Amino acid sequence: MKKIAFFDIDGTMINVPNNIIHPTSETMRVLNEFKQQKNYIVVATARGSVPSSIQDIDFDGYIFNDGHYIIFNNQVWIDDIFTKDEIAKQMAAYKKYDGKSMFGGHELSWCACPDDPMVTNHREMFSGTSARPANLIEKFEIEDVEAISCCVLFKTIEQLQACYDELKEDFTIVPYYTGLIRMDVYKKGFTKGTACKYMFEKLGIPKKTVMLLVMVSMIKKCFSLLVMVLQWAMPLMKLKQLVMILLIVLITMVLPKHFINILKSSQKHLLFNIRGVL
Repeated sequence: MKKIAFFDIDGTMINVPNNIIHPTSETMRVLNEFKQQKNYIVVATARGSVPSSIQDIDFDGYIFNDGHYIIFNNQVWIDDIFTKDEIAKQMAAYKKYDGKSMFGGHELSWCACPDDPMVTNHREMFSGTSARPANLIEKFEIEDVEAISCCVLFKTIEQLQACYDELKEDFTIVPYYTGLIRMDVYKKGFTKGTACKYMFEKLGIPKKTVMLLVMVSMIKKCFSLLVMVLQWAMPLMKLKQLVMILLIVLITMVLPKHFINILKSSQKHLLFNIRGVL
């Protein structure tokens, strides 16, 4: 029976902020062994493409842009490009809340403020360099943009929250509070998790043989979010209230059912081998 493993990139296979640009030899060995057993290996990432450091790995499929661009065996299954009206609505909201936006397409990217410190910090975090990418377009009209995603950076959580509230009914939005205050915006539809489900169901693979190797980075994001919330909330709360919130967060975010299932699976050694990239 075929199995399928989904791998996040950032914080799982590589870790650019910690100068881990390439997967470790142990990670490569496990990937090769798993694939040689006639199983599928699939990337599942918020990125729109794979970095050069992992392009030599023979993945069977790719879930890009948190599930809005899906490829399997070189065939495009999903390609959710923004309409011009959707781009216009976003740009108006980003201007209103002082968000620095970076629209991403398959080949090009569009950013009106490429030298803003927040934007250059973002490039350093995910590309390892503050240099402008060669495919970046700085001067553009709405009609020029053929984007599938938009990463938006904010100075404050309040700005992000206000923008999120304005757009949440019309778009799929993934907020982050890890190092930078930002959110990734897509057409309404898939998330990374539902895209993985869509793929293994379309391939007819039983759920019990599915492994999601995204938990390492997701748990780190959960803890970062928890720390930020507590820093804001502690001065306003009594000890009893604080303990209650901690317990709720730990139960709902750190120990989801799928994570426990993976630890129990016969393939759990794969998860532990991947930890070498952290």
